[in-house]
Amino acid sequence: MSEELEQLERQKAAAVQRRADRKLQAEAATIRRRRLIRIEVAAFILSAIGVAFVLYYDTTKVSDDFFAVHMRFGKIVDVHAGGRIYRIPLLDKVVLIDRGARPIPALRRTVKSGNGVSVAYEALIGYSVVDAEKYWNRFKGADADAAKVLSQAVETASGRALAQLDDKQVAAMAGGGDAAKPLAEAVLAAANRELAETGMSLRELRFVGLRLMQ
Repeated sequence: MSEELEQLERQKAAAVQRRADRKLQAEAATIRRRRLIRIEVAAFILSAIGVAFVLYYDTTKVSDDFFAVHMRFGKIVDVHAGGRIYRIPLLDKVVLIDRGARPIPALRRTVKSGNGVSVAYEALIGYSVVDAEKYWNRFKGADADAAKVLSQAVETASGRALAQLDDKQVAAMAGGGDAAKPLAEAVLAAANRELAETGMSLRELRFVGLRLMQ
């Protein structure tokens, strides 16, 4: 009888031990799963940081001679006057606009003086982009359109200024040069007022040919 009891006790002890072993195995498995989850989360975070680093630290270095129009989805985010630009690939676009002096072909026109006599003139013009955002919004990078608008502004201002002069005043300015400086300054100021919303500014305007037509 005592032998049977001992066997029964041994069986109970073995069962208790098996339950304890299973419990330890389950706890160990839980710990391993938690460690694996932490490793996966850490790997995901590191990957996300790596992707963000690649995306947000794609840079464009811009010379101080240019404006850089920074756009996202076709809309202007910022305008930089040189320096280093951080952009998001595929989403952002950077357009460079030369901010240096730009010449345009000599402007040759014939207008009427205050006495109604025809006056032929030739003007040399240089301009710069001073507001890249206005310039881009107006012309979308079409420099030929910008030059056309600028020429029209000079032509209009020149016509109005010469229409206020009589033949004697025009004759005194014949040939251009220093004699025509006051006229050039007046035309430059008037044209720049018209160009204020285009982002452009006249930097130079010289009359090198100015004469009455007989």
